[in-house]
Amino acid sequence: MNLECRVRRLESSTFLDEREKNFERVWGLFEEHEAFIRSVIQYALGNPSEADDFFQELFLSLAFNPPPEELTSPRGYLYRYIMERSLDWRRSLSRRKKRFRQVSLDVDPPSDQKTAESIISQGEQIGILFEQIKKHISRNEARAIFYRFKYDWTYEETAKKMGLKPRTVVRYICTGLKKLRERLNQKESEEKS
Repeated sequence: MNLECRVRRLESSTFLDEREKNFERVWGLFEEHEAFIRSVIQYALGNPSEADDFFQELFLSLAFNPPPEELTSPRGYLYRYIMERSLDWRRSLSRRKKRFRQVSLDVDPPSDQKTAESIISQGEQIGILFEQIKKHISRNEARAIFYRFKYDWTYEETAKKMGLKPRTVVRYICTGLKKLRERLNQKESEEKS
């Protein structure tokens, strides 16, 4: 075995030893202050159904980002850390709920009673929508949105068709949709005036 492999093994074992040491330290901290931690979590979240999930998230967060070795006031440190993390937790939960609501509103509920006229009408509306899209965004953004949503292609398929990287396609789609949202909001505010 060459020297480079030995050094890598030593570095990885040192890293794992350090990670294990941090894990043990956090485990001890949680065992010692579990009742306090749970009560602060309950206070911070106000929702008992999320408390266990947050407790586990908190443990993992502290295991990977351990507290300082010399804690003069572990309860003070834990209180501050829990309050900061709970703000992030509530924000991310709020964003997830908002995205879920948006997606659920966009989905057309299945209907067994759709007539041929309603299907044709919906197709015409989609055609009109895509014509409006072409007028208000760049050519590449429009192409990316067409391929992605009109033809239901993946980002990779769209990127291959356009000769771009998938990340560029994602950027085109995000930028194009943002412009369209702004245009729709502008149009709605004009109609209200």
